[in-house]
This record gives sequence, structure tokens and C-alpha cells, in this order.
Amino acid sequence: MRPHYKNENTASKIANKFSPPSHNAAGNSASKIISGSRAPYNLKWSKGAYFNAKVDGLGATSATRYGDNRANYQFNVGQAEYVPGTLIYVFEIIDGWCRIYWNNHNEWIWHERLIVKEVF
Repeated sequence: MRPHYKNENTASKIANKFSPPSHNAAGNSASKIISGSRAPYNLKWSKGAYFNAKVDGLGATSATRYGDNRANYQFNVGQAEYVPGTLIYVFEIIDGWCRIYWNNHNEWIWHERLIVKEVF
């Protein structure tokens, strides 16, 4: 969260509302992530993004997760399609499926479709 300064103008206030997700420290699991490589297979849930990544040359289709807990769930593929090069923020990975955009969003992309660009 940014401090509020008296001389902050309206344009900068509006621009700050559309900034990327929070980049809070992700904990010990973040040490598994290497820039330029594929996303790892599992990472615990985080309030802040672990990393951002670009969709690889094959593109990606997202999925919606259904189920009542971590042990009883399934993914329904086909929610949205992403072209190669689309920038994605990742907050959690369960069995290869990456939770994207923000920490409680129910849209997931398969980890092998993402190439890590920046680790937070």
C-alpha cells in the first residue's frame, strides 16, 4: 500500500488503481522459482503474486476449479484463451494448475504453458 501525499494529483491516484497485483513476499516456496524457466508444479496459496510469466508460443486455455476442498476438486477447461506473450500473475499452483490474476480468483492455467519472467 502506498502512503498518501498531499501533492498527489488525480491522474496519479487513478493510475495507481490499475497497477499490477500486490508483490508481497511469497515465503520459502518462492525459492523454487527461476526466471526464464517453466512454472513449478506446486506452490502454496499466497496473498501476493509469486511471479509473473508469459504464455508460451502455444498459447493457453484457462480452467475453472470446482470442488469443496483441496483433496476433492476438478478443473473444467475452456473458460478463456490466451495468446502467446500474454502476461500472467501467479498466486498459487496445485498439481500443475496455476491460480492467476489475484489470490481469490478462480481461473487457472496449466503450468507448462507459462514461462517465468519476474519473481517477486
